[in-house]
This record gives sequence, C-alpha cells and structure tokens, in this order.
Amino acid sequence: MCPWRIRGQNITWPLARLTKASLRSKKGNSCKINYTGETIELNTEANGSYDLTPLFLK
Repeated sequence: MCPWRIRGQNITWPLARLTKASLRSKKGNSCKINYTGETIELNTEANGSYDLTPLFLK
C-alpha cells in the first residue's frame, strides 16, 4: 500500500480501463502498487515524479 496521499496520484480510467497513471513522491520511500494482480515495487526519491503507464500497460 502506498503511504502517499491521493492528491499525489494522477489516474486516467475511462471505460473502466486504466489508460494513464503517474504519481509524485513527497518523501521518497518505497511503494508497492497492485493493478490487475500484478505488483510493482518502486524505490522513489523525494519530490520525484513517476509515470506508471509503461509499467502496467504493455
């Protein structure tokens, strides 16, 4: 589970399908993200911005 506030995330989800996702780390910690049964762990940097789209949409 991500310890980030929801306002640090940007998700586009038209027609119940993820098309774009990004997030911003405020403190720079480890984060686990689960989507459709696939889990990805990111080691983030403080104030870093991350595009998650290529990680989940292959």
